[in-house]
Amino acid sequence: MADFYERMQATSKRLLTKYKQGAVVYNAPGSDGDPFNPPTPGQSYPVSAVQAQGREKQTYIDGGYIVATDILLAVAPFEVEPTQAGTIDINGDEYQIVMVDSPTVLPADGQLVWFVGCRK
Repeated sequence: MADFYERMQATSKRLLTKYKQGAVVYNAPGSDGDPFNPPTPGQSYPVSAVQAQGREKQTYIDGGYIVATDILLAVAPFEVEPTQAGTIDINGDEYQIVMVDSPTVLPADGQLVWFVGCRK
């Protein structure tokens, strides 16, 4: 059964990579550190993503998660889980993440796609 979900994740990533729109990079936040641990810098991850439109975007607008002028990205799973503390660079322009959702959580503890709401 796990093979089925791994194939679904691979298909999601393959299609989002094939139809991606521009260079999209997720910038993970670093840590501030504490007296016992030094601060660590954030890390950047290139991601495969496409801009979601139509009914999918309208669902998040109607739910109050994003506004109509925000960008909704469908992002293939990558090394880390995106958070609102991070930022997204789209073709060199930085956007703040205002919403992260994974409506398709797999039993094998994985995601098929992340929906990330971005605001300039």
